[in-house]
This record gives sequence, C-alpha cells and structure tokens, in this order.
Amino acid sequence: MSDLGQETSQATPLSHLCETCRSIDFKSHFIDVGGSDDELKPPGASRPLRSKLGYLDDIIDKSSSCELCALLIACARRLNDGQDPPTEQGGARVEAELDQQFLCTADDVDFEGKVVGKMEVYRCLVNFQPAIFGFFSKIRFQIHKEGSGTPGFGRLMDSSIDPKQLKDWLHTCEESHGADCNAPEWLGEPCQPSFLKVIDVEKRCVVPAPPNCRYVALSYVWGDPNEVKSRLWLMKMTNVAASQMHNGLDFNLLPTTITDSMDLVSKIGERYLWVDALCIVQDDEKELAEQTSQMDLVYACALATIIVATGESAEAGLPGVNNPRSLSQTKVDIGGGYHLMETVAQGNASHLQNSSWNSRGWTFQERLLSRRALIVTPDQIYWECEHNVLSEEVHLETGGTRIWVLPQAMDCNDEWDDRAKKFSRNSFSSYVTRYSTRRFTYQSDALAAFSGILRRMEYRNKQQFYWATPYDLFDQALTWKYGSTRRTELCQLLADGEPYKLGFPSWSWLGWCGFIGGYIFNYEMNNDRIAGKSKSEIDFYRLYADGHVEQIVDHTVREKCGPDDKPLPEGFPEPPHSAPFRQGTDFSQNERWKGPSHIESSVPVPKIDFNLPAHVDPACIDTGRLVFWTSIAKLKVQSIYDDDMIVEIAGQQVTIKISEGTVVEEFNRRVAASMAKKAEGAELSEQDSVASELEGVNTITLLDGVGEDNAKKEASDHDSNDLATSNSILPSEGVPAMMEFIVVSRYWPVGIAQYKPESLNLLIVTFSEAEPEVARRIGTGLIVEEDWIAADREWKRVILA
Repeated sequence: MSDLGQETSQATPLSHLCETCRSIDFKSHFIDVGGSDDELKPPGASRPLRSKLGYLDDIIDKSSSCELCALLIACARRLNDGQDPPTEQGGARVEAELDQQFLCTADDVDFEGKVVGKMEVYRCLVNFQPAIFGFFSKIRFQIHKEGSGTPGFGRLMDSSIDPKQLKDWLHTCEESHGADCNAPEWLGEPCQPSFLKVIDVEKRCVVPAPPNCRYVALSYVWGDPNEVKSRLWLMKMTNVAASQMHNGLDFNLLPTTITDSMDLVSKIGERYLWVDALCIVQDDEKELAEQTSQMDLVYACALATIIVATGESAEAGLPGVNNPRSLSQTKVDIGGGYHLMETVAQGNASHLQNSSWNSRGWTFQERLLSRRALIVTPDQIYWECEHNVLSEEVHLETGGTRIWVLPQAMDCNDEWDDRAKKFSRNSFSSYVTRYSTRRFTYQSDALAAFSGILRRMEYRNKQQFYWATPYDLFDQALTWKYGSTRRTELCQLLADGEPYKLGFPSWSWLGWCGFIGGYIFNYEMNNDRIAGKSKSEIDFYRLYADGHVEQIVDHTVREKCGPDDKPLPEGFPEPPHSAPFRQGTDFSQNERWKGPSHIESSVPVPKIDFNLPAHVDPACIDTGRLVFWTSIAKLKVQSIYDDDMIVEIAGQQVTIKISEGTVVEEFNRRVAASMAKKAEGAELSEQDSVASELEGVNTITLLDGVGEDNAKKEASDHDSNDLATSNSILPSEGVPAMMEFIVVSRYWPVGIAQYKPESLNLLIVTFSEAEPEVARRIGTGLIVEEDWIAADREWKRVILA
C-alpha cells in the first residue's frame, strides 16, 4: 500500500487519450485511501463516483485516436459477437457512464495489530443507457501498476497456469489458516471414508486410499446424458481389476478434463486424485448407494477440490494446464504510473455462475462441502477456502496486510455467496432455494445429491432430517412455497444396507421440480419452543412398511440458540418483545378446531414388493409417508387470482393466501370436469365433483422399480390435462370447484413482534380414491383462524404421501 503516496507529482500529458477521458480522475474511481482505526468506514461506504463518457456513437468515432475509447469499443464488440455495438435503442442514443464496483478493503497494521491505514479498491464498470447488453453484462476494468503488489490491483497473467502460485496458495492455507480450513466446525477432525479409492497419478491406476491420504477431489460435468452409459471410460465391474494395475487407466479413453486434472495434481506436488466416474463402480447399485450417501466425507476430507467450470462435458479440459489460454489484458496509461486494464473475463462477468457446472444438481454440494477449491474457468483459476478468495489476475495475497474481499465481486461467486456460516440453521433456506433450480441427468438423484449437506447440518447443529425436512420446527418447515411440477422418478434408499426404490413424497420440497422458496428459520420461535412457551399444533409421525410409526420430536438438543447457532449463555436476556406479544402464543382458540392427536395403533400400509432380500425387516423400511391427526375441510373455491384464493365459508367469501404449486392446474381441472359433466346433462353430487379427474402424478407413491415407467406416463398424462384445461377455464368465469385443505401449523412470521389476527398454515391437498386416508400436497395456504373455525371441518387422521 505504501507506494500510493510515493508517485511523482510530474504531470503526464496523456496525449493518447481524448479530452473526455483525460478529464476523468481514474485513480479516485479505483482507490479510496482512509486513515487510522478511528476513521474507518464500513467497506464500500464511500459515495459511488460516476463519470459520463459520452454517447456511444461518439466514442466509436474517437476510438481511432483515443486508446481508452478503443479499448472500450473492443470490449463492447466482444459482448456483441465481434460486431460494433448498437448506438441507439428504441429511438434513444446509447450513452456510456463509468461506475464503481467495490472489490476489497486492505488494512495496514502495526506490530501490535492496530490498523494504521486503510484503502478501499474498486473496479470500474461501464454502464450503457439504454442497457444494450442487458442489466448484468457490463464492461469491467481494474487498476494496474507495473511491479506493484498492492492488494486489489490487477496483475498480468501467463497463457499457462503457474503451478508455483497454486502451491503457494495451498501452502499458505495449510500453514496459516489453522482450524478454519484444516478442521472447520462443520466437519470436525476429517475422517476418511473406509471405502475410499483414489487415482495414483504417478502410476496411472486406481488404488485403495492410503491411511490419512492427501488427495484432491474433482468436481466436473459428465456431459450429454444420452452418451453417458455408452462411455468406455466409466468404471464398470468388468474393468475394476485392470484399472488397479500399473498404467491400468487408458489415457486414450479418458476425457480431457480427467487427464488434465491428473496432470495438474502432479504439477502442484500431490499424488492422489478422486474422480467419481473412476473411483465408484458405476454399475454396482449397492456401492453407488453407499458411497453417494457419504459424499460429504469424500469432498470434505479432500485436501482441495478442483472445480472445472469450462465447458459442457468432460472433454472440456482445464485451460492453461496442457493447452494455452487465450487471454486479453489490454491496458491503457492513465498517468502516475497507473494503468486501466481490462479484466480477463471481460464480456462474461459470470463465468462460473452461468456455467454448465453451476447448473448441475450434484455440483452444488460438491462446492459447499469442499474446504478448499481451485476453481477453473476458461480464463483463469481462482482459489477459495474457508478464509480467502484469490485469483490469478488480482493481487490478493496478504503478506503483512489484512484484506477483506467482497465475494460477489469475484467471478467465482454469485449473489448468494454472502460468506454466511456454512451449514447453520438459517443457511438451510438459501440452500433449498439455490438447489431447487439445479438440473439432473437422473431426477432420482435429488436426495443423494443433497445428502452430504444434510449430514453436515446434522453434525454441526445436532439436527435430524426426514426427506430433507428438519425435525426442528418441522410444522413450520412443511410450509415451503412454490415448486412447478412433481418429481416422478424413484429415489434409491438403503434399508439394512440394501438398496430399494421409493417415490418422492409430495410434502417434501425434494418431491418437486422448479423454484422452491424455503422457509426462514425462526430463532425466536425456536427458543420459545425450547422454553415451553409454544409448541407445534400437530403431532407428526413417520410411517414404516410394517405399519409402526415414530413421532417426529422437535428439538433433541434443549439449548437456546442465536443466529450463528451458538448456544446462548446462561441468563442471556430475552429478545425485546416478550412472549405474550409475539404471534403464536395465543392458543386460546385451538380447542375449537383440534382433537386428540396421539397415534397408538399401527397404520395400514399397502403391500408393496420392494425387491429386498428376506432378511430386511419391514420395520426399518421407510415409506416416505407422514401420519397425523388434523383438521380437514372441503371448501368451495370461487376463484383464484395471483396468490388470492376466494373460498366460501358459512355463506361468506373468505380469502386464503396461497403459493401456487399445482393448485391452479388442479382447480382448473376440476372446473373443467364439472362443466363437462353439466354439459352432458349429468347432475354432479358434491362427492363426484371433488373426486373427478384426481388421478395423475399426485397419486404416485410407494412404487416399485417396475412402476417407474407407469409413473412417468401418468405424469405426462397429468401435464397434458393441465395444458388442456389451464388455458380454457379462467378463474374470472366464476365456476366454483370443491377443494380439500388440512392444517399443518400455526402461522408465525419471522421478525414481527405482533401479528393479528391469529392465522393457520394450510396444505392444499388431493385425496386418493384407492386409499381414502392418503393425501398429497399440491400447494400451501394461509387462513385466519376465526375463518377456519367457521368452516365445515372435521378432525381426522391423515396419511400424507
């Protein structure tokens, strides 16, 4: 940092710049130097600086004589497929403006650790108005000074990676970051899985992992699912023996990503590499089920993970390892020895975020479970650990300086990467939402690809989960929102070590595809539950294949927690609002709609052939079903508009707030069926109206392997019916339909001290004709408790599948 104050005061003519560019104080855009500890401001607190660059057509005209205008236009062409950018849009001339993006804060500290100086470093963005390249596609520049190692300054790269730099990153982390990276609290002391096999990159073969093995894991995409099963390089039972011999791996068959990764591991001085396709036998169902359920240990115990975000398949390779990268780091002198330099990811500021790797289901937990990661993008490699984010093109190594980097400003991060505590209770909601939009080659993998996260959540928070739903505040966790279609493929589970298949339950967010809004963990409510000030309105039970049930008990650990999941100290003061003023403490009306909730006897379970060996006890086979007593009502739905459902209760119109799911499709299907029968002159009873056209994806559960094709066909038929009816029957036509609702919890909003009137969380469900007790979720609703009490209800045992 010290070189900032040592530049000469000699003016630089800057004749290579136009008058507009010469008038801009670029250094002020890039650097904000503060004072001592007493003068420190929050990162990025300075007023953003903006400078007008002029109209784009004028900038194009000046690009022949101004180096900065020329660089800007060259970058704009890269955003526009090599063509000149449009200079007007919608009849308006396009204008360019220079803006700031906060990158990092660097502190100079004295020998006692006191901050004696502070500097904020920014990148410069070029915004276009109108936004000709979209809101998120911006041209970006960084500051560069020859020979300077100032934190946040850009540095020149080579077309090939520098193994020494990567080794230095790893060495610094191992030696300086302590338990944060070597044994983080969410992992504890790493415990290497007993089944682990690794690739010996020297001998080019697969071997059992030595004790306390230093190995690197690989996270990548396989590619086109239609080609996967035919690939000769996948480990199969027939080639296990050959692969374990010296030079047993045929480099002519292996994809480039794997061979480049083996070479990279060797170049950084390591010997062992774990690759799923080669270290797990892909046609051994038992091994697959056992090992994929422990991916948390495979990735967390790895020394580091190589994340390959460079292409659409395993043939993409690692640019810069064996093949040179094509880099552009054009820089322009802005005076005082400083240069404005383009970033290497120019024109694609979200390489990782928009990559195929970042869209796949399995890769979500692979990154989250990694203590350290080398993130390979087309232009450069990033380093990320529990302590640091580093990149090849920016000086961020600390030396004697303390640095804080904004993760979202790095190309290896997205808007969700806020550096919150990994695997804390309040992180779960964002994990659910981020994971819900990921893609799978096989939808049946949805639970397995999230199981590592669940295991770390269980370890860190002493939690328990059932189908990725936490026992803690289970009644609230059932109120997740949205989801567009049901997940119909069968999930592979283990019972007594033996694999079997089961349909995803409708009540779990894992049972749905599309965007999911996870519920926010309510620490205040959590602590009130522990203190006995509130409780779940409903008692939920898990159902097993022999008919016995097991209650889902809230809070196995009776400790009050704060937002960081740390136990609150003895005598810690209550939150500002005492319990009587918080929503959820008034249970005075629940006796008007509740009855006994305990389940004592066994529950009927359809006889299903799970294709399990005879020694497997049905008492350990999960059915994926919940059993509970609750309040049920069939209500006449008059209309649905956005998130408002209008129902009739006691002759009055009442609004239920809903999250859609497939509620609208189900409503429209029932309306269509009712209208069709009326058109035929049939007189429908209320029961017929409720039951008509219900069979479809919502009746799929407890299928054996043979039933999977039928499940897909039924789902396809269901989707066809939806398309046929959802556009033809509009809520505004005023045709009512009967729909079923069940209570699952009392509404308890987060961050609101007082909420009136008291309200209840509902699930909107369909009931099975074949199994009248069995319901399936299609959406959620929120109703005022007094309105629910006025409805025609019954207290009934429900099996939620």
